[in-house]
Amino acid sequence: MEYIVAFALFLHLIIYPGLDAVVVTSANSPAAVHVGQNVTLMANPNITIDAGSWSFNSDLVVFFYPPDKVILSEKYKNKMIFNRTDYSLMVISAQVDDSGDYILNGAEPFYRKKLTLSIQVPVSSVSLTVSATNLVEFNDSVTLNCSGLGTPLRYQWINNTAVVTAKSRVQFNDDRSSLTIEGVSRFDEGPFLCNVSNDLSYEESRRVVFNISYGPSNVMMEVSPDKMVYMSGSSVNLSCFAESKPAASYTWLFDGTALNMFGNHLQLTNLQSNQSGGYTCLIHNSVTLRYSEISRRLRFVDSISAVEVRQGGGPPILNNMFKLSCVVTGPVETIRWMMNDNYLPQDNSTFLSDGNKTLTFSSVDTSDNGGYRCIATNVVSSKTSMVYNVTVNYGPNMPLISGPSIVATGSTIQLSCSADSMPPANYTWYFGLTMVAEGANYRMDFVRRNNSGNYTCSASNDITNVTKKVTKEIMVIDLITSVDVRVSGPPPVDKKQFMLTCEAQGTVYDRHWMMDDMELQLNNRTTLSSDNSTLTFDPVLRSDNGDYKCTASNPLSNHTSQGFDLLVNYGPMTPVIAGPMHPVSTGYMVTLNCSADSRPPCTYAWYFRNANGSAELGSGRMLMIEEATPSNSGIYTCVATNNVTKLSSNASKELIVIDIITAVMVKDIGLPPILNMTFTLSCNVTGPVDSIHWSKNGSYLHSDGRRSFSDGNKTLTFSQVMESDNGHYQCSASNAVSSLTSPVFQLKVNYGPQNMDIVGPSTVATGTNVSFTCFASSWPPSTFTWSVSGSNVATTQVFMKDSVTPADSGVYTCTAHNNVTGYNNSATKMLTVIDRISQVVVEKADGPPLMNKTFDLSCNVTGPVDYIYWMKDGDYLYSDDRISTSDRNTTLTFQPVNRSDDGNYQCVAMNAVSNLTSPEHPLLVNYGPWETVMTASQVKILGSNVTLHCSVDSWPPSVFMWYFNQTMVGELPWLELDNLTLADSGNYTCKTHNAVTGLNSSASTHLQVVAPLTIVTVDAGDQLPVLDRMFELTCSANSETTSMYWTKDGVMLSGNSSVDFSESNATMTIESVTHEDKGMYKCTAINQVSQETSPEYYLRVNFGPDDVSISGPELAETEDRVVFNCSASSWPPSVFSWYFNDTWVGNGSQYTTGPLSLEDGGNYTCMAYNNVTEMNSSASVELKVVETISYIMVKPNPVVPEDSEDFSLSCDIGGPYNSIQWLRDSRPLVFNSSMTISNDSKVVSFKPLTVANDGKYQCVASNILKEHVSKAYNLLASYGPSHVKITMTTQNPLTLKCLAASQPPSTYEWLIDGEVKGTDGKITLSILEALGSIITCQAKNPLTNVTVSATFVVPDIGAASPFQSQLDLALTVILPLSLSLLGSWIY
Repeated sequence: MEYIVAFALFLHLIIYPGLDAVVVTSANSPAAVHVGQNVTLMANPNITIDAGSWSFNSDLVVFFYPPDKVILSEKYKNKMIFNRTDYSLMVISAQVDDSGDYILNGAEPFYRKKLTLSIQVPVSSVSLTVSATNLVEFNDSVTLNCSGLGTPLRYQWINNTAVVTAKSRVQFNDDRSSLTIEGVSRFDEGPFLCNVSNDLSYEESRRVVFNISYGPSNVMMEVSPDKMVYMSGSSVNLSCFAESKPAASYTWLFDGTALNMFGNHLQLTNLQSNQSGGYTCLIHNSVTLRYSEISRRLRFVDSISAVEVRQGGGPPILNNMFKLSCVVTGPVETIRWMMNDNYLPQDNSTFLSDGNKTLTFSSVDTSDNGGYRCIATNVVSSKTSMVYNVTVNYGPNMPLISGPSIVATGSTIQLSCSADSMPPANYTWYFGLTMVAEGANYRMDFVRRNNSGNYTCSASNDITNVTKKVTKEIMVIDLITSVDVRVSGPPPVDKKQFMLTCEAQGTVYDRHWMMDDMELQLNNRTTLSSDNSTLTFDPVLRSDNGDYKCTASNPLSNHTSQGFDLLVNYGPMTPVIAGPMHPVSTGYMVTLNCSADSRPPCTYAWYFRNANGSAELGSGRMLMIEEATPSNSGIYTCVATNNVTKLSSNASKELIVIDIITAVMVKDIGLPPILNMTFTLSCNVTGPVDSIHWSKNGSYLHSDGRRSFSDGNKTLTFSQVMESDNGHYQCSASNAVSSLTSPVFQLKVNYGPQNMDIVGPSTVATGTNVSFTCFASSWPPSTFTWSVSGSNVATTQVFMKDSVTPADSGVYTCTAHNNVTGYNNSATKMLTVIDRISQVVVEKADGPPLMNKTFDLSCNVTGPVDYIYWMKDGDYLYSDDRISTSDRNTTLTFQPVNRSDDGNYQCVAMNAVSNLTSPEHPLLVNYGPWETVMTASQVKILGSNVTLHCSVDSWPPSVFMWYFNQTMVGELPWLELDNLTLADSGNYTCKTHNAVTGLNSSASTHLQVVAPLTIVTVDAGDQLPVLDRMFELTCSANSETTSMYWTKDGVMLSGNSSVDFSESNATMTIESVTHEDKGMYKCTAINQVSQETSPEYYLRVNFGPDDVSISGPELAETEDRVVFNCSASSWPPSVFSWYFNDTWVGNGSQYTTGPLSLEDGGNYTCMAYNNVTEMNSSASVELKVVETISYIMVKPNPVVPEDSEDFSLSCDIGGPYNSIQWLRDSRPLVFNSSMTISNDSKVVSFKPLTVANDGKYQCVASNILKEHVSKAYNLLASYGPSHVKITMTTQNPLTLKCLAASQPPSTYEWLIDGEVKGTDGKITLSILEALGSIITCQAKNPLTNVTVSATFVVPDIGAASPFQSQLDLALTVILPLSLSLLGSWIY
């Protein structure tokens, strides 16, 4: 019957061949299939299933079992075909109600596979309807309905390109086929469409666009130029903007009154202060019927035209009151003062009055010097005055005279007077009450003693009318030329008075003494006279020896004497005799030296005395005895005498002469040394002896209880000699002049035999070679005899026997004999010979070891045994309350055996000659299964694979059986589940069984299959984040979630006053965007099996433009190029436009003018615009252009300035200027009666010019922008020559030098008797050539051509007497000539 059904279905497939066939396996399940297609379900079990079934949505479809039986349900006979070969199931012409789960279940063996089908009808006939299309923002709502054919159907709504999600204004019906928008906004215009889909196809509806009227909103007013206050006469443009659909209408009002001006632009020109007020733009939308307005207040103020600083009252004089006034043309609100371009701070010495117009210095000080400006400002303008330079007049302060107070006769006095003063002081000099000079410097040459006195400098200031004087006393003195130290009185003798005198040539102010080039320190023995000229030693001592010098000084000179070497005479002191300190031996050469400390050296005499008498031996320091004998023993005396001090002194020394020792020997007396017997040594000496001592091994030997000395230490006796007495003995004999030690006597004590010992084994194994060695302590060494059981067997120290047997066991005796002491001694050794152990084995006594049961091991040994012990894993095994041994340790018992007893066991058997260890016997205790452990409950992702693991503690290893919902599904320690479906969720049980112990165990776990999250997105729709506006972000996921959360820059967000979240956290709303909201935002969605995070959404806040500012100058000169830089706080960055006097001139953040002309002065405005926020803002700067000064220079008239002639300097300027100022040496020029300035300050006149006017002159021309300074003109007044003089620099040959005061320096010409001899500043002549000549020096100024000369006549020596040579006469002439040239000027 079953085959008939299958054949009928096969005919059905042939009849309808056009139908497509779809194969479904676990790889593509669940599968979506087009309605009407044939579907083949392939489980592919890869095993042979003898019995099983297919089921569909819990209905049995087919059942099969051996041998080839197949039963198909009546319900599905015409619908499905089963193939027994590959277990596949075919659904014929599948319909929608064929959708569901198909499961192949294997009973023998167990198998289960589920495949899922979804039979679907393609989507078609999609349509979209709306409730209205013309809408008003916030007023109207709209509903969109979508429909279509097909099954199943899913609906998705699209606004433009963004997916529409539900929110407070947007709602869907249950199947999302209907969309309702409450209170539409301008962003809801669309186009909208709906997308209808299932797994096979999708179709889009038509697009619907809404016409939404809105506004006016986001109203903004632009003011160009945009300022807080405007200058009167300015023009202003107002522009009004609003977002509106349809376009709005605009009306303008001033202070609430309509201006009858329409449109969004209003232009105002030549505005005056009475037009200040509020300007309002009123906006209206004729469709929404809404109004909006925006206002701006404008203010117009007049500007300042001129500012000047003027002096009030007299000039500034130190510590007097002084005033400056700020004169302003135009309305002024504030006045500020500057000093040296820094704002002037007020203190207790300055104060402001009359609205800061007057600056008063209550007590002006030099610290107030500087350039002063005042700045007048009002709300629309600011103007700064030209610099007014203040120089405070003061002084003179107390003058200071620099120069010497003391000078030498014949030298020059050069004094200089200075006093701090402004303007510089005038100076006058007085000697006593007589005026001697004018000017800051005073000079006087070749001074004499009568030029000493008071010199006064008087300094006066013509402006402050102050005069001050200072006096300096000058003294003229002679120089010191020589100093000598001389002896006054007798020569220096120790402990007697002695004097030195210091003699000097010249004026002496002070004398001081030195000793050895150090200042002399006086004491109670040394004194100086009142003028320090005499140094007295009372008395002089040897410690006063040294080099003495005397220095004489005055304020201008000092001189030090040659050194005086002081050596004090003394002595003789007590003599010292150098010679032998101890007795000497016969034949010794003796030398005695006598010395005594003395100056000068003393003379010496020698004397001798002993028991035989006394004698004078001679003179001289040394006394020598060639070969001393005992008769030379006695007292020797030395007498020393000083012939200068007339003093004598003596000393004595004793000499002793004796014979030396010649031989020493140690000998023994009586019997040889035998242990514990008496023994004697004797010391034999040749020569006189004072003492004898003994040594052993080089160490001093003392007597004790056994050792004693006798006969003056000559005899050494041992009452009982011991082995410790062994050693090297010597005796040493000595007298006053010699000592001698004997050769070594070696003492070796004879003893023994004693301390007998036999070295060798006591117990040995059969077959061993045995060796015994006999030892005895003895000197000389003993002889040995061996005996066994009374019989001698050997006469050697070592006894040997090979391959012993138990018969060789017995007592072995060794006897020792000493041939010197005559003593015998003996020792014995017991020898035992036994067999070795040959085999040891561990065996179990009964069945296998079962956990918690008794178990035995036995140790089987071949051979004699003394002891047995057990080991486990190589370590000694100890008995405890479970483990014990019996039968002399041959049996090991576990009561009971545990898993901890697992290991390798051995037993060790031992006797006296051997030990043997058994091979390892492994013990593995059988147990379990215990504590079956399974993989914990899991939640797995749909379609994934999972392996469940089962483990159990068991030995031998248990077998495993897996059950799913009571059905066995596996027999391995693990269970693999592939391509998980929701039907795989359930309880899984693992059962284990141990075939040895017969025990069972089991464990269960739960598996849950869940679909994963794969896509999470963050969407802002068509919004952009703009500062101070609301902004929303929406989080969407491809699957249902359990929770969502948001992060910003990696930090989790929570709701607060500025950020709000929807109930599911899917929507985040920022009520009013701030700069702090900038950052990276992410949304994380979570379900049981997965967590997915969206890509980053970067929120960057759009704002601005704010804080528009322009950097650039407010003043410039013609031909300058000015650069203005505009900046604004904005995102995205603003674009900039530049306007000059309301006319566009360029774009960009920087604007550079061309070369400026006067017409380029005016208002420069920068307009910043943000394309995203659609906001703009502006800033303006006023530029004033003044005509530049092209050049400035100082011109002299005449070109060559001459001293005492009229002269002027003029300032030549190219371009307009406000003021002129003159500088001298970089300081403001101070005028006086001889130096004046023209009314226009351009010309400075000197009437007349003097050298005091020399300096570097500059003129400074100032305009409103800056000061222009000329190059320096170096003024040097030409003068001279004057004060021509001739000086002599050398005498032979005669060199003359000519000097003159001149500017520029003079040229020189020398004439001798009217003939030109040289054109240099100096000339050299021989003395004879110069005698009788007229020598003239002419000095000429090369610029003024003025010539001045100096002349003198050299005397003629032709009339010399016959007795006087010409050289003598020449020298006679040179001296007065030198004095003449050095002491006077020649004019």
